[in-house]
Amino acid sequence: MSWNSLSVKPIDEYISAVIAGIGRSISAASLFALVLALTGCGSSFDFHGEWKGNRKIPTLPGENPAIAQTLGQITLQIDGPRFNLKQIGIPHEGSVRHEEGKAYLKVETRMGAPLVNEPTEVQARYQEIVLTPRSDGKIDFHDPGGEFPEPLTLERAAPK
Repeated sequence: MSWNSLSVKPIDEYISAVIAGIGRSISAASLFALVLALTGCGSSFDFHGEWKGNRKIPTLPGENPAIAQTLGQITLQIDGPRFNLKQIGIPHEGSVRHEEGKAYLKVETRMGAPLVNEPTEVQARYQEIVLTPRSDGKIDFHDPGGEFPEPLTLERAAPK
């Protein structure tokens, strides 16, 4: 179409261009949403918050059951890219990363002291802890270098 044509009004050409632009914008937005959905951008599982579980360590005759209860207790608090973990009665802190729908915890301090200051054999025992979401809203806590290699199911703590 031409601006010089007597049969075409400039307003009609403007409206036609605006409508075409809106169509292209909607198509681009739809394509962007589809790409995000297919790439799994962002985990649909929310790991943030407080999680608790207990390994239910058996007590031997004559032992105090409260000690076994404390040693078996795991409390995990995830806040953004950081976490606080109390395991076997020992506080740990570190960083969280997310990959393929799971969360990975890298312990950086133990009892407030940097892990890099520990002997290499102690550092070697601290492998990344893997958190795997479950369909029931709980998570499986797996510490491959820990005292208890089998996974433990953690439940989200009730809000305070």
